[in-house]
Amino acid sequence: MSGLEFLRLEVARLSGERDWWQATDSQMWNLLGELAEKRDWQRFVIRVLRQPDKLHNLKTLRLKKIVMGDFAHMIVVFDTMERRGDEWLTGTREFNLRRGGAQYGAKGIVFVRSRTGAISHFAVLTGDFFPVAGSSFDCFGGTRREGAAWHKAAAREISEQLGVPRGKIESLVCLDEVFADLGALADMPMLFAALVRRRDLPAEHTGTDPMEYTHVYWKPVREMREFCMINRDGRFLECVARLWAKGILRRGWLGRVRVVWPREN
Repeated sequence: MSGLEFLRLEVARLSGERDWWQATDSQMWNLLGELAEKRDWQRFVIRVLRQPDKLHNLKTLRLKKIVMGDFAHMIVVFDTMERRGDEWLTGTREFNLRRGGAQYGAKGIVFVRSRTGAISHFAVLTGDFFPVAGSSFDCFGGTRREGAAWHKAAAREISEQLGVPRGKIESLVCLDEVFADLGALADMPMLFAALVRRRDLPAEHTGTDPMEYTHVYWKPVREMREFCMINRDGRFLECVARLWAKGILRRGWLGRVRVVWPREN
C-alpha cells in the first residue's frame, strides 16, 4: 500500500470530514503521504489527521507545517483562530509528537526482591539529558516498536538498561497511560512497575544502547518519600501516585513506605 493510499483509507475511516483537511495545501498532503510510506511513521500520521476542527473557542484552520527533527520529536503546526470575547484572533498552535505516534513507549520503576524475600530497594536511572541542559533522574523504559505490546517494550528496556534477562523479570504491573504534557506534547506513554530478584542482577552492567548516557541509581524502599522530594522526573512521580492508588505502595512502620506486590492471577 502506498502512502497516499494509506492516507485515503485513514481519511475515509475517521468519522466526519475535517474542514481543515480541505484548507490544507497539496504540499502538506504530499508530505503526509511520504511519511505514511514508512511503517514506523504511520501512527504519527494518524494522530495528525485526528486533530478536530474545533476545541472550545479554538478553530483549527489548516495544517501549516511539520518541523522535522533528527532525533525524536516533530513539531506539528496548525493555523488557528481563537475567540477572545467578541473578537476572533488568528495565530498558530502546535504540539510535539514522536514519529511513533502518541502511544510511543513505556516508562516505569524497577523494584528488587532481596534474598530474604522482602522488596527492599527500587531503581531508577540518572544521566544527562539534552532538553533540560543537564542531569536528571529518569525511569526505565523507552520507545515501543511498531506493533509491540507495552510489556515487551518494558522488558526489552529493563534488559538493556539494568542487565536482567527478559525471562528473569519476576513481574510487570501495568499502571496505565498518562499524558506527558498537556500544554505541548501529544505523547501518552504507558507506565509500569517491575519486580526483579536480587540474585538475577549482574555484578556490573553497561547499557547496550550507545545513544543513552545513563547509570542505575539504587535507593532503599524506606527512603521513597524523601526521594520523591528531590526527584523532578514527572514519570517517576506519576508511577508513585499510581502505585499508591493501587495499594502497592503503603504506609509502613514509623511512617516508612512498604511494598505489597500483587499476586499473579
